[in-house]
Amino acid sequence: DVVGQSGKLETVTLSAAFNALSPPTGATLALIRWASGTGTWTLKGVTGDTGVALGTPTATSPPMLLPLSTPSIGITASSAGTAEVLWL
Repeated sequence: DVVGQSGKLETVTLSAAFNALSPPTGATLALIRWASGTGTWTLKGVTGDTGVALGTPTATSPPMLLPLSTPSIGITASSAGTAEVLWL
């Protein structure tokens, strides 16, 4: 599958820090879903910005659909975990 058709699914291991995500060329949306972990997440554009607090995602949390207007996106996690990202 390629971006623009049915997307690219990626499993991202999050450390207890800022985790930069790298959208593939052509991606315009990211669908981010919690897979494992217990810490809080903050969505950020770059290290150091305030970001948007997402709280502590769980298996019942809805996935986040994000339009990509810049190539810089990341998640700051308070503890290690895993996210699934579908790039569209």
